Amino acid sequence: IEAMVLNLVTIAIGLVLAISRSFLIFWIGFIGFLACVFYTAGPVKFKYRGWGEIFVFLMWGPLMFEGAYVVQRQALSLQVFYLSIPFGVLVALVLLANNIRDIDYDSRQGIKTVGILLGSRHSFHLYAALIVAAYLYTLDGSSRGLEPLGADRPPFSPQGPPSPENLYEKDPGSGGCRHGPARHRLRASSDRRLNPQQNGAVVIWGAILLPIACWALTFGWSGGNFWVKIGASVLLVLGYSLYWQRPKITLRFSSFFLGILSAAVLYFIFFLGNSLAPYFISGAKGQVGGIYSLGEGSSKFLVFLLLLLITGPGEEIFWRGFLQDQMMKRIGTCRGYLLTTAVYAGVHVFSGNPILILAALMAGAFWGGLYLWKRDLLIQITSHSFWSAFIFAVFPIH
Repeated sequence: IEAMVLNLVTIAIGLVLAISRSFLIFWIGFIGFLACVFYTAGPVKFKYRGWGEIFVFLMWGPLMFEGAYVVQRQALSLQVFYLSIPFGVLVALVLLANNIRDIDYDSRQGIKTVGILLGSRHSFHLYAALIVAAYLYTLDGSSRGLEPLGADRPPFSPQGPPSPENLYEKDPGSGGCRHGPARHRLRASSDRRLNPQQNGAVVIWGAILLPIACWALTFGWSGGNFWVKIGASVLLVLGYSLYWQRPKITLRFSSFFLGILSAAVLYFIFFLGNSLAPYFISGAKGQVGGIYSLGEGSSKFLVFLLLLLITGPGEEIFWRGFLQDQMMKRIGTCRGYLLTTAVYAGVHVFSGNPILILAALMAGAFWGGLYLWKRDLLIQITSHSFWSAFIFAVFPIH
């Protein structure tokens, strides 16, 4: 559970970069995620089919370099790809060395690695050849102007390392260097993204049906940890909303303060409601206990991080920043607010817990009204994140 929650936190960081820098980060991260999962998981199991070194090369070389470049320059670059090759090769050779050492053990386990396929002698020859090739490749690239980033100036010089944009190639005509051609770069552009204004009905229906399916699986599927399932569901709907619309978030201390204040107000409302519920709803205490038992046994600290950094921000960006915003534009302010609140509460029907459904209705109406009033997504994110983190992981009310 700890590893899975930390992975979700890492994904959240990637989504923040995708929002603030380029959506290419999302696709690079998604490719890396699939490669990590299917490295050992079925039905592919790259490691067991002799593909381990190739995938380690791709992930620790081109994928990692291009990801770092996109964060800085919002572009893909062939020159950065060229520079990544020797690094990826050297990392893959670490795995090859381990596989040569483990040939006997892997053979007994039925694992096919490069070491087993080639044999120890030929694998060692491949290892030595690739080490030499990696350094020769670097020397050759340097002779043609493709020098490692920062190689032409000290790391702590006033100018700092050169920008990845300013990789050079030799210009025989000038006897010097010139900028690499523009064709070597693929610009990250949001202009190609589908506009929800042009695909209104399909986009809105998708934004309604997707969380219904996700929450149905979260509550209906008995396997797995509840917090991991809800975190994955939130990331999925968040990715959907980010594809169509980037959230507008302005960092202001007043917004953060109002978010904290509103979280405290909502906590007090729930604290009061928990005290009064047994007088009006039969079995209310047992239902509240059922809510807290969903993630029983999980680390409180990791649940706190999950709620604070992933589910709180993710839900507000999707429910209020995207769905409610689009609904209010299309069917009117009040109707959009009411319908979004109804859908938000409705997806919790799959829990089969009336108190949880009522709590979702109250919280959804509260945050939706807050968005209706201020139209400030930072307030929403702060309020939801701190309220949920404290009511579930720090000061539970049951």
